[in-house]
Amino acid sequence: MSRKVSIEAAGIHTWSGTDEAGERIEEREETVTAAEGTWSVQNGKDFLLYTEETEDGPVRTLLKLSPGRLEVTKSGALRLRLELETGKTSETWYETPAGRLGLEIRTSALEAVRDKDCLWRICAEYELLWGGEQHVSCRLEVRIADIENS
Repeated sequence: MSRKVSIEAAGIHTWSGTDEAGERIEEREETVTAAEGTWSVQNGKDFLLYTEETEDGPVRTLLKLSPGRLEVTKSGALRLRLELETGKTSETWYETPAGRLGLEIRTSALEAVRDKDCLWRICAEYELLWGGEQHVSCRLEVRIADIENS
């Protein structure tokens, strides 16, 4: 059985590095998505499906939550698959209209809790690496609530 839910997803990405003068710089980007979707449970896993509109076109997002693990699959205008599990490193490809980039994902924290106000609150912290070096620190926060309770 599936039901309609509201989704609030916030992503915070922080890039660190040095500029041409050798000075340390840090850039931060925050994105917030609010959408309606469907939530269901199958074989002990929670599934959340929603579509968001981006500058490049629609992106369909599937979140698959199981104990200690979150998978994020995006398809459409961009393609990506993240496997987040605390203490683990996984590999993926990030495909955009500008090209394809191979990434490693190192997950430092993953928490998923239910409370009286929503179905799930999910928080993940991870690093994106390419060429074996950390390039982006990320935090993903997702709130999933029944439409009636949102």
